[in-house]
Amino acid sequence: MNAYDTVRPGDGFERWHYATCRNYSHTEARPMPDRAFSASVSVHRFGQLAISRISSSVRGDRQLRVTRGPADIRRDLRDDFFLWVAQGGTTFFEQAGRAIRLRAGDLMLMDQARPFTLAFGPTSASIMVIVSRELMRSRIAGVDGMVACRVDGGTPLARLGAALAEECVAMGAGAGQAWPQAPIDTAALDIWGGAIQTALAGPDAAADLRGRRLADVKALLLRRLDDSELDIQAIAQAAHISSRTLLRLFAAEGTTPMRWLWSERLRASRQALQDGRFQRVTDAALAFGFKDLSHFSRSFKAAYGVSPQQVMKPNG
Repeated sequence: MNAYDTVRPGDGFERWHYATCRNYSHTEARPMPDRAFSASVSVHRFGQLAISRISSSVRGDRQLRVTRGPADIRRDLRDDFFLWVAQGGTTFFEQAGRAIRLRAGDLMLMDQARPFTLAFGPTSASIMVIVSRELMRSRIAGVDGMVACRVDGGTPLARLGAALAEECVAMGAGAGQAWPQAPIDTAALDIWGGAIQTALAGPDAAADLRGRRLADVKALLLRRLDDSELDIQAIAQAAHISSRTLLRLFAAEGTTPMRWLWSERLRASRQALQDGRFQRVTDAALAFGFKDLSHFSRSFKAAYGVSPQQVMKPNG
């Protein structure tokens, strides 16, 4: 963060425009005379996150409106997620075909990688938490479908999330503060994510969400059956989820990611041998990610009761 991140009351519209419409990401806002406008912006680091307090007031019948369209996204490839915690006034937001109105205490998610419109009421105040796409996806399953959904500030979890945001701003602003060893930034993100997921997904919807995520991971693995380097960490990274989440997804089916992958490799190699796609067992084993031929043969026979040679389609 630098000095240009900060806006103080009286700094004027141009300073605010640079700090918000260029420094956060490339957006557009209609110019406004300084006499009708006042705003403040402060930004602090909070571990892997950036956390901001923003406010604005507009006099007369003018409206402060910020847009990010396809051309802006092509010009500026930043694609973080923003977690908004409304603190006062009103904020209007449109994205992904949804339009919501935020009031004090409400939470929502915004995606920089998709077009959006923000419009601020005569007064507006919020805390914004900026989270990288990779980190957000690793902590909140199905986050892409949760943008522009209002979490009612009157619910207990939203109140917890709002209070936590206040504490994180104070900690981020603490000059020279010694940070504890515990990863409190990701712990805070887990609480905010839990509040949003709980509010937006009932039991059936949550199960559907887990099912879609599991299906996505399985599709990824089926596309990479030949990759002998896949392990838990590599799979989680490719799927943009944590290793813990990955293991939980497969545990719900009574298996593990590697056991499921091994079974699918055996199934695919058996089909390929039966179809005559390979004339050597070694080639089939290597094509489906097996490094050790003897281990492959033993596992194949244990699974199907016959050796790979016995199912291989003969020449001619």
